[in-house]
Formats: sequence, structure tokens, C-alpha cells
Amino acid sequence: MFLSLFACACKNTTHIISNRSVDLIAIVDVTNQQKVLPQAESILKLYDFDSDRNIKASFRICIITDRQLNPEKDTYLPNGSVTEKDNLQDDPYYREKLILSFYNGVRKDINDFIATNNNDTSLNHSECFRTIADELSDMNNNQAQKKILLVFSDLQENSDLFDCYKTKDQELLDKKQGEVLKIFEQANLLPNDLKGITTVFIFEPRNRKEDQRYISMVSVYKKLLESRGAIVEVQANSDVLNYSHE
Repeated sequence: MFLSLFACACKNTTHIISNRSVDLIAIVDVTNQQKVLPQAESILKLYDFDSDRNIKASFRICIITDRQLNPEKDTYLPNGSVTEKDNLQDDPYYREKLILSFYNGVRKDINDFIATNNNDTSLNHSECFRTIADELSDMNNNQAQKKILLVFSDLQENSDLFDCYKTKDQELLDKKQGEVLKIFEQANLLPNDLKGITTVFIFEPRNRKEDQRYISMVSVYKKLLESRGAIVEVQANSDVLNYSHE
């Protein structure tokens, strides 16, 4: 990746102006231990700087906990026309150095997150839906051409909205999924229009029971988001991510 970036710098004698932008958010559930966590190198490929080194790029990592308010970490790189104004020494590799700095910032954010949240403790509540809805609302308000939300969670809601661990709520989910959809819809937390956003749900179940419970909840999210125009993908690993929807 490093060599290709610097090779691009050598080939380009003029600066190409780009209005392309990529906004990427990774949400990680820390209410219980996840088998699959964000991998920096897979995420960095989604920006595709090899094809356009002048794009504007942003990355955020945030968490699902038992609270509605949680810390977030952001890394940002303006587009090439903006950063070139600061290239007072006419350094031909100036943009490439900024891209590498962005890469390192994303890697650090992910590594720091994993180190901070590397424990076996579980929380008694889980605000999955509010956290996901908040990040989708934030993403919906920006003008990026490529918007990707990665959700690393089993999606087992345990809040005043819905409780996957209560027998009556689980029976409702199994037998009357439409009623569960209605509960989430009536919360009025999701934007009406999610066109242009790709949401990737990533979770590896440990057993058949986890698999069935996850499939039930991710089905609810698919219906909620796709009905608003979002593209929804579901996968069990994070080492292969290739979502190029513009």
C-alpha cells in the first residue's frame, strides 16, 4: 500500500482535484465479548486511495454499551485541494505523507480500542438500536459520496425499548416479527431516507442458539434499513470487506 501511494506521487506532475469523499464508521458492541473485531487493513482498503489519492476521508470508532452516551474517536483527512494549500515547500510527496498519517491514525484508533476493551466482563443492558440509529443519523447528515457503517455486534437489544433476554419479547421476535418492527419504528430514531449508506453487520455466532437469535434480530434491522433505501450486508468475518457502492 505504501509503495503504490508513492508511485502515484511520482507519476502525477499536476494535482488532480477530487470531490470524492468516504465516510466510514465502525460500531463495536462491548456489552459482551465479540469474536470478530475491526481489522485496520481491511477497513483502510475501503477508502481506495490507490485509485484517487485526493479524496476526503473520515473514520470513526464508537461503542455499544449499557449507556446512550459513549465516547467516540475520529480521524479525518481533507481532500487534496484543501491540504495542498498547506504544502508551502512544494513537497511532491506531501499528500502521500498525509495519507500515511491518516492510515496510522486509523490503525492507532482501532488498536487503542481493542486494548482498552479487551476484557471478559459483560454488561447487564445493551443500547444497540439507539447507538446504531444515532450513527446512521449522523452519517445521513453529511455529503460523502461513499458511506459505510460497520456494526460489530450480536444485536441483542436489552433496553427499555426491547429486551431480547425476556421470554415474552423473544417469543414476539420469533412469532410476530412485525410487532417488533413496529416497536422500533415507533421510537422515531431512524432517518426516513438512508439512501447512499451501506450498513454491514458483522458477527460470528459461537453456537446454533446464538446464530438463530442473531438472524432474527439482523432480519429486523434489514427490513428497517432497506425500507429506507440503505444497502444492508451481513457477514461473519471482518478480513474481507469490499463495498464499493457509491
